[in-house]
Amino acid sequence: MLTIKQCKQNAKSQLKGNLTPLMIASVIMTSITTVLTITKMQLQKTSSTITPIFTIANFCISAILGFALVYLAIKTVKTRTNSFSDYQVGLTKIKPAILGPLLCFVYFMLWGMLFTLPFTIILMILTMSLLKSAALALNIGAENWLMEILSPDNMNLENIENYIESNLESLLKNHIVLAILLFLSIVFFIVAIYIKVIQYSQQDIILAEAALENRKITPSRALKLSIALTRNHIGFIFLFSLSFIGWIMLLTLPTIVLVILHELNILQNSTLVFTLASILPNFMLAFLLPYLQTSFVNLYGSLKEDAINSGKLTLADFE
Repeated sequence: MLTIKQCKQNAKSQLKGNLTPLMIASVIMTSITTVLTITKMQLQKTSSTITPIFTIANFCISAILGFALVYLAIKTVKTRTNSFSDYQVGLTKIKPAILGPLLCFVYFMLWGMLFTLPFTIILMILTMSLLKSAALALNIGAENWLMEILSPDNMNLENIENYIESNLESLLKNHIVLAILLFLSIVFFIVAIYIKVIQYSQQDIILAEAALENRKITPSRALKLSIALTRNHIGFIFLFSLSFIGWIMLLTLPTIVLVILHELNILQNSTLVFTLASILPNFMLAFLLPYLQTSFVNLYGSLKEDAINSGKLTLADFE
């Protein structure tokens, strides 16, 4: 396995003389996705019927642009050469570009529903306990308190809300076990989803590599290969992603500055602040994406080599 430093060093070496096509591809992708995001926000304010259609179109366009960038990064890493025509070829790989993310989205929805089940149950129990405590404190009968709260003719709901808001800390102390379980279920949900993100993270690179080498790999098979590649390497991939935290913080800096200026009334135009907050981070991201993408492609190559050398997978699995 390559170290984190080696993956990044390889990426820097591979980008020498090959940066321009990747930079153009990144600028195209970030520019279009920024315009789509701003347009979607405007449509949501004016129309509710066109938004779902636009969301689907947004997903497809973003998926194709992202896949083409990965395709170009794979070409750069494998051959040490690239051209803008390679990016154009990547844009024609519509089927794997859309079906891959779509399959991941479906699985994330299913896993999300499963992971949120304990969270939902505990939250419902805690909510009912808090409501009952508040109802008793407001002298609502212990037997019919729920019916009285839910009654459309009863104004106790507002009193309940006010009571819980002003006494939330003490109410939670009386239900400390449920509060702790709720917190742990939230932590579990975040960790579980992130593990799934890591497990599925290699799918687009596998599909892009297959497209580059004219091999037929279905999105479902690519997903299984991604899970196999990341097995026993979840922590390493997490640390690899975390190593870019400085760059990510730098990307968020313009947004933080804009929010501060808006709060201080130096920039009072909310529309201008929102537009700049959408454009500036994406503009900076365009310059970072070539380095990020080639680094993750190098990580994929290292994971693949390790899986083959350890017997976990064979070259035939990628045919």
